Amino acid sequence: MYRTLAEEFHDSALHHADREAVAVLREGVYQPLTYGELAKRVRSVASSLQADGVSKGDAVALMLPNSPEWLIADLACAMLGAVVVPIHTMYNEHYVSYILSHSGAAYAFFSSSLYETHAETVSRAGLKRVYLVSDGGASSAGAAKNFKELLTDSSEFHAPAVALDDLHTIVYTSGTTGQPKGVELTHKNIVSNVRAVTAHIPVFETDRFFSFLPLSHILERTAGYYAPLLCGAAIYFGRGTKTMIEDIKLAKPTIVISVPRVFERVHEKVIAKFSRTPLLHRFFALGMHASHKRITGRATILDQIMHGIFELLVYGKVKAALGGRLRFAVSGGAALGKHIGEFFESLGILLLEGYGLTETSPVLTANKLDHYRFGTVGTPLRTVEIKIDQSGEILAKGEGVMAGYHRAADISSETIDFDGWLHTGDLGSIDSDGFLTIRGRLKEMIVLSSGRNIFPVPIEQALEESKYIDQAMVYGADNNRHIAALIVPVFDELSAWCDSHSITYRLPGVLENSEVLRHYRSEIKRSQSRMQHFEQIEHFKLVPEAFTQENDLLTPTLKLKREKILKRHLFNSIDRVR
Repeated sequence: MYRTLAEEFHDSALHHADREAVAVLREGVYQPLTYGELAKRVRSVASSLQADGVSKGDAVALMLPNSPEWLIADLACAMLGAVVVPIHTMYNEHYVSYILSHSGAAYAFFSSSLYETHAETVSRAGLKRVYLVSDGGASSAGAAKNFKELLTDSSEFHAPAVALDDLHTIVYTSGTTGQPKGVELTHKNIVSNVRAVTAHIPVFETDRFFSFLPLSHILERTAGYYAPLLCGAAIYFGRGTKTMIEDIKLAKPTIVISVPRVFERVHEKVIAKFSRTPLLHRFFALGMHASHKRITGRATILDQIMHGIFELLVYGKVKAALGGRLRFAVSGGAALGKHIGEFFESLGILLLEGYGLTETSPVLTANKLDHYRFGTVGTPLRTVEIKIDQSGEILAKGEGVMAGYHRAADISSETIDFDGWLHTGDLGSIDSDGFLTIRGRLKEMIVLSSGRNIFPVPIEQALEESKYIDQAMVYGADNNRHIAALIVPVFDELSAWCDSHSITYRLPGVLENSEVLRHYRSEIKRSQSRMQHFEQIEHFKLVPEAFTQENDLLTPTLKLKREKILKRHLFNSIDRVR
């Protein structure tokens, strides 16, 4: 039997009162807050918000970095029955304005620096009250109240009647195209998903999670915040992706949840170190092969010795860089290459891939600690039904399926059919053992004029295995007669290559140098050596900037905003691969 999110947290806090709940890095040291202390702050903030007029059903926006304040505000709203509306910290003025307006937010929490950035937008939103969490910006402004004031409230709290089917949050999808949609999730949606996830992949009170993906995204919120707190585990907050490696060493987590791009970068760095000479590359390949044979139980004595050498020289260092205590890591939010999972397993780190949508709270399937298959997204959770329709689309049903899209009944009825099946928009297949494999997104599928269907992600992943290619985006060109690619170089590697070939490295001109283009043609051909003829890239262009959240070319989970990338970098010079 489920209870509301506030009730679940209350029980967990009572049971684990003296255990670490959350920790933040200050002056090079992680400083923890216990469950008892966290619960006390949640209640104080809930009392303060209630005194300020926040009541059941009110929409409360949160535009904060990952922090204890994010959790406290969210859980306080859960106690009140208020509806939390997260806003990603990287969103621009357009998105912030749209979400505040569309959600009908009456109250909002901002970090002081983000408030300064969006002050004009906030003033136009007509909010009743703004709360500021100080991070170096203005600690108060106009009618805004400092978050610290909420912690001192001693007012009596009058608990409203909050039901499982009441909304707890409206999560706006990051949207690779068009305006974001507001996904309505109830207390039951979230709590049922947490319980199903932790039954599928056990979490213990001794576990420590490392949190750096944005809490505004439902993957981190459910799997990296609600799941540990309701199980009595600890959450250690990182300061962001730029300091992730530094922070994770200090945090020493047992569980890390991330998107594939982070794991791919670790893989790329290790491979780059062992690709400097053919002999070194051969040595690395032999070591990885020996480790793989050890995992599959086919290792000879020589393989065992080789694995021991690599554990000392390579694997141990990688594991130490990730804190040295990992039980496992979880990848979600986008497709993970099979070779990445196998690579981490050889290192002694189990990387479990899962699958879900914001609309499903979010987890639908996941690999298990004792039952996994790389290249798949695992098996359904106990509360989830999955089927494949005649077109190959994945349909899902279960307790985590959203109440609907906010103020969009027409789109809701298109997404969830009469029988309660949610149409995911993904194509996939289920094998005889129940493992789900994702083929690609329907809306990303490229239909060539020949009638061939191409999914760009596997091709992009293959290209990005090159140490010279940081990012790739594949699309249909010349009226979809063939495919082409926009390529973001690994600029440091390109610079070193230019130095070794006596080529002046100066952006953006060097990207049109004939020798550089010839080098990238070779890299592209090599990466596509095992692909079908119709999957071969006909044209490519090197672009002088990375696709990032800051330039609005990536979503918060690092997915490509394909239409925006094309508009920004649409070919004005094309180089033929052949």
